[in-house]
Amino acid sequence: MDLLELLNDSQFHSGEELGERLGISRAAVSKQLAHWREQGLELDVVNGKGYRLRQPLEWLRAEAIGSRLSAEAQALLAELIILPKVNSTNDVLLQRLREKPQAGLVCLAEQQTAGRGRRGRSWASPLGCNFYASVSWTFTDGFAAVEGLSLALGVAVAEALERAGATSIGLKWPNDLMAGERKLGGLLLEMQGEAGGPVHLVIGIGVNFHISPEVAAGIDKPVTDLKTLLGRAVARNETTALILDAVLLLLRDYARLGFAGWRERWLKRDVSQGQMVSIIGLAEPLQGRAGGVDAHGALLLQTAQGLETVNSGEVSLRPGPAA
Repeated sequence: MDLLELLNDSQFHSGEELGERLGISRAAVSKQLAHWREQGLELDVVNGKGYRLRQPLEWLRAEAIGSRLSAEAQALLAELIILPKVNSTNDVLLQRLREKPQAGLVCLAEQQTAGRGRRGRSWASPLGCNFYASVSWTFTDGFAAVEGLSLALGVAVAEALERAGATSIGLKWPNDLMAGERKLGGLLLEMQGEAGGPVHLVIGIGVNFHISPEVAAGIDKPVTDLKTLLGRAVARNETTALILDAVLLLLRDYARLGFAGWRERWLKRDVSQGQMVSIIGLAEPLQGRAGGVDAHGALLLQTAQGLETVNSGEVSLRPGPAA
């Protein structure tokens, strides 16, 4: 990270200068910067001038984030962990929960090397650009208390991004954040517990704040980022605080309100409503017309055999006339 701090003034620096200031060889400088470029860091390299970050990086700072949280959210935050590089923020908190279950832990990372999406997919996680976070929470009344939670969290994150200046954030069942037909982010819930006892959750949230064209080209589906939606650079600490504030307040009230308090807001953002879709991730793909979700967050699907209630899998949009 020291190398990037030197480059964070948006000026060109030669490899020789950088090496001298850090006490390493020019070759080591070149190798490290080539590695970061491969991972999506936008770097200008000009013969005779050296290296320059295309845009300054705003590192995550605990004080900058914590001071922007509401008093209510600050009271719910047990610990804010910011790490430069991790395999997965979810893994960090899952390990903490195995040692001692605790609600209100938040782990943020500048970079993930093994970020996870649904169904074991990898999550593209370049350095210093995006939002990679996990939050722990405990529900005391078993798995029924978390019905529809991933959908409600999607609404909360979408609303937070709109408070940051974005518009028209959609949701695709069960947990994708969408801007038009492009994916902006997603959520992954992992839980430990018993049917009638306490359930300990780790909620992983990923949002593309800024993703380079090179990284986007390597992803197998259309994606976008918050910078594109805003038309300007993203204030990472401020936007991080907006998201965490919304998530912590939702978790505080969810055992009392349940999905009923969020269903209508989710339906207003449902990008698949009335569309012909395929449900993937099942033993056999299921096709039909999406009809929103029920009171528990299950997808309603009108198939050739009648109305189906879908509790697992995920929606894949495919061409078809709207209802």
